[in-house]
Formats: sequence, structure tokens, C-alpha cells
Amino acid sequence: MRSPAGLRWLALTVLLVSLAGAVSSPLNQGWVIRGRDRIWWRLKEEPPLRRLQKTAARVRALAGPDGLLLTQDTYLAVEAGLRVPRGMELGPFCYYPGLTTAQARAQHVLNRPLFESVIRDCGARVAAFSGYGLAIRAPEIVKLPPEEQAALLAVVLSVYQPAGTVADFGQGDTVLAVYTRRPRP
Repeated sequence: MRSPAGLRWLALTVLLVSLAGAVSSPLNQGWVIRGRDRIWWRLKEEPPLRRLQKTAARVRALAGPDGLLLTQDTYLAVEAGLRVPRGMELGPFCYYPGLTTAQARAQHVLNRPLFESVIRDCGARVAAFSGYGLAIRAPEIVKLPPEEQAALLAVVLSVYQPAGTVADFGQGDTVLAVYTRRPRP
């Protein structure tokens, strides 16, 4: 049987070892550190959740009363209290270019013609795409070829104009590009 003083020392040792492990964990460091510059740690200017909340407030103000956000970053739409167009509920995994239009409609996802149609015709006043948007092909979950990414972005730019960017946004700290709908001629 151990003495009370011995148990206190054991508990303190376990606590200190656990604390050291938590502080040195790359997973936990990712919440406050944005990488290294040679030997210096680059700290994040603000926590990712705070950046998401500020961005969501900005996007919500741009969206207006229709409450629609053209995005594959569905967590941004949820945080902003906005809807995404039909078929985009799976976020970056909504794009199935290998399906026929009938198959895509039956599965509530988007193939290339449907995706382009949603971009052109959904009527959202604001669009936002992070580095994950317009970049992933499902179901394989592979990166789209650069020319296909450029073609989808060209469709976006035919309807929307750049309204700013948010650096180090979301999962993967990519750039979020925000767009507003171009005035109709």
C-alpha cells in the first residue's frame, strides 16, 4: 500500500508528463501555430474558429435576404446561417463529373453540366471557394486537373466578381476567395 505523499507525487508526475505530451503534440500545436520559418514558429493571428466566425458574418452581410451562399465550404454556410444550392450539400465532394445528368440528379449530386448550371443560375448574391472548392472529383476524391479547375473558375468569374480573400482559412489553411454577383446587364 502506498503512502498519501507517494500517491500525490505519482499523480503530479502523471499530470506533468500528460501536460508535456499535450504541449508537444503537433495536433494541438496546429491550433495556434501556422508552421515554421527556419527555426521560428509562425503563430496564427487568431484561432481558426474566430476567423471562421468573422468570415461568416461578412458573407452573411453580403448574401442579403435570400440567404443563399454558392460554396463548397458548407461549414461556412452553416456558420453564416445560410443555405447552399441544391446538390452542393456534400461540399467539396458534391462534384461527380463521371455521372450522367440523370444519375447525378438521382443521387442529388452535380456532374459538370449541372455544376455549371448551378453556378450560373442559382441566384446567390455571394460565392466563396476555399482551396478545396472547385478542386476535387468524387467518388475517387482526387484533385481535378488544372485545366478543369480553371474552366470551373471561369464559369464562376462569368457570373461573379472578386470581393476579397481570407488567408489561412479553414481546414488546410487555404485561401478563401469571396465573390459577389456581377450586376445584370
